[in-house]
Amino acid sequence: MDIKNKIEATLHSLDGMQRATASPYLFTRLQAHLQTREPENFWMMTGRLLNRPVVAIGAMLILILLNFAIVVKSDVSDTDLKSIATATNYGNDLLSTNILSNYDLESTQP
Repeated sequence: MDIKNKIEATLHSLDGMQRATASPYLFTRLQAHLQTREPENFWMMTGRLLNRPVVAIGAMLILILLNFAIVVKSDVSDTDLKSIATATNYGNDLLSTNILSNYDLESTQP
């Protein structure tokens, strides 16, 4: 019985509903805005072109294929990679310390 009352109350809540009305000068303001639009410049046209999914997906595919071609064409052997790794190894450098080495973890006093 309680659900029937809730249903009736919900249906009766729509009784006073009216159609929404717009401001009387809304159409005039829209027309004025459309007529005073700025002319399109180079950047607006470029942005519209790049926002198209076909162009964006095509550019991504070209970049992926270019990266793949560079990886395939590179002739770097394992010995070259090891020499690069040892040449750039700064194990004893002050900048290579991590954040935990700045604190004494065993100290219980603040």
